[in-house]
Amino acid sequence: YRGYAMVRASYELDRDGLRVRWGVRQEDIPMSEVIWVRQAADVDPQMRLPVFSATGAILGNAVHADLGALEFLASSAQDLVIVSTINKTLVLSPEDPVEFDRIFQRFIEMGSLTPIEPFTAQPAAFFREVWANRFARTLVTIYAGLPLLLLVLTGVLIPLREAVSLGFDLNGIPLEAVPSGRLLLLPVLCMLFTLSGLIMGFFFYRKPENRAIPFFIWTAGILTSFLFIVATLVLFLTAQV
Repeated sequence: YRGYAMVRASYELDRDGLRVRWGVRQEDIPMSEVIWVRQAADVDPQMRLPVFSATGAILGNAVHADLGALEFLASSAQDLVIVSTINKTLVLSPEDPVEFDRIFQRFIEMGSLTPIEPFTAQPAAFFREVWANRFARTLVTIYAGLPLLLLVLTGVLIPLREAVSLGFDLNGIPLEAVPSGRLLLLPVLCMLFTLSGLIMGFFFYRKPENRAIPFFIWTAGILTSFLFIVATLVLFLTAQV
């Protein structure tokens, strides 16, 4: 997600407002709501970075003794710029902080003729929206639960057989038996497919016109997980005692 966010990250500044994009995090701030802009180097005491910050992804919240709550949407800890608004304080990392500050001050002085509409989109709110949809919630719950069920089932079956065959030849005859512990390959593969399907589904769910796509992906994923469970039982039942 952080890699995707970095590719998509941008700060768009014009006379009407500031638009911040960072993954699914979006913030549109009318210029009329901006109180002040200053460089972080001018702030005393120095700000603390959010927990788990790393170069390329300085994200999260922190508290400053004078400024209060801060939200970081930055890629570098160097040359940070603080944007204080009516409702929140953002910490950004523009490519040229001095020029960013200068242009921002100029736009604030000029005023706005057609302010942009304030808008906020946060990952937590997005997942709450998915969870609020009963059909989506049911699909995601079943989709995420089947790989765990397969893992438990595999853990129960492995001690009951010393060796199993992981497939069949062209004539339908089981392949040479291998240690039964290799059955764990199936839940691992199932989890990888499930993780990929969940991510793809959430990606398409963002736009209302694409809602049919995640429902199809998650439904197909449930069928795939069910086939993994059937395959595990077939391999176990065809194994030699």
